[in-house]
Amino acid sequence: MMPAAKIQHEWTVFVCAYQFLTRIPAPPGFRYSEEAMQEAARYYPLVGALVGLAAALVYMLLTPWLPGIVSILIATMFTVYFTGAFHEDGFADFCDGIGGGRDAEHALDIMRDSRLGTYGTIGLLLIVLLKLSLLASLSFDPGVLMMALVLGHGLSRASAVVVIVTSDYVRSAGTAKPVATELSREGRLVALFTALILLVLGVAAIPWAAVVGAGVALIVAHFAIRARFEKWLGGYTGDCLGAVQQVCEVDIPRDRRVHLILLRHTRTIAGSGICYGNTDVELAETAAEEIAVAVSQLQNIDQLYSSPLQRCTRLAEAIARAFNLPVQIDERLAEMDFGTWQGLSWDDVPRHELDLWADDFFTAKPHGGENVEELRCRVLNFLTDLSKQVDPEARVVIVSHAGVIRSLQAVLFDEDERSLRIDYGGSVALTYSVED
Repeated sequence: MMPAAKIQHEWTVFVCAYQFLTRIPAPPGFRYSEEAMQEAARYYPLVGALVGLAAALVYMLLTPWLPGIVSILIATMFTVYFTGAFHEDGFADFCDGIGGGRDAEHALDIMRDSRLGTYGTIGLLLIVLLKLSLLASLSFDPGVLMMALVLGHGLSRASAVVVIVTSDYVRSAGTAKPVATELSREGRLVALFTALILLVLGVAAIPWAAVVGAGVALIVAHFAIRARFEKWLGGYTGDCLGAVQQVCEVDIPRDRRVHLILLRHTRTIAGSGICYGNTDVELAETAAEEIAVAVSQLQNIDQLYSSPLQRCTRLAEAIARAFNLPVQIDERLAEMDFGTWQGLSWDDVPRHELDLWADDFFTAKPHGGENVEELRCRVLNFLTDLSKQVDPEARVVIVSHAGVIRSLQAVLFDEDERSLRIDYGGSVALTYSVED
């Protein structure tokens, strides 16, 4: 159990950290300690994570009532106000100094100037736009976006701590001077442990490949910007720490997502109650009207795939004309082969064969055609190839059959096809990660 004096000291260090990085005032009766301020950097990653968590809560509260991008913008505005634009100001001064300085001394003089120059204005505008764009790309999954805010704010401040620990402060006095002293071994371990906890939480909430990718991007960004100011200045300033934080904050986890619209063909001449499987039956006389309705419900399509059977290609061709897209025919999207049952009324299928299928739904094929497991395999094979070909965030329409659509849902979300239903001309919209 920690002694009371140790707990009080850690609390003082934490208060120094959040007071330094945010606009939150110290609690009543707080006694400032220069020693505590020198150790405050140990809690920078924790304070950053809490700032990100607060932004995530703002987003969560607003998103049911406002468009996603508006909620993201307000959450970002909140972090700017909450921190007093502390890091954004440092980034802008860094851009002015490094961009406009003739030499190290001139660059340091520019950074100290409170006026905002051209480089700072453009740099700040671009970094904020980049931040908003990356967050908006995650808006399809609020949970991922909220975790990205926590990780981005927490790990970017951990990156700044790395600079404090491993580089030299070049000014004799300045905003960062109180924390520019050597961080103790204990302090380094606290900062490292906090960063590791954030990474573990990230992997638990987001596909691990996305977290690893963001981590690699953060490391590259850290050393890239650091190489720039250390070569130019011989060390760092408080503005450089702000620049490191801002550049590393945009390296948020981002996994490749594909947005699918699974669209079933319209009614056929076979009518209901007939097992026609992959027989190439024609559409009903009402097809034109039903196709027009189905097409009118679509928007913003990037790619279009279809089963080779005519009841799907007619609908796909109408979509292609409406959106000026090519139709990509794929045999793997054809309906399941029901063998000897095809063309029969379900009432005419031998009862004992239906019982065999019911007893072993996934692997039995008493009709001699294809079983559910084989259908799943070719559907999964199609998804694997699709994931390699499409761009991140692509919207893909797949015109296919009830059996294929149910199998796609089952493969992606581990569901039982027997519990899924889709009407003629109906659609299912879903988003999946390439890592799923």
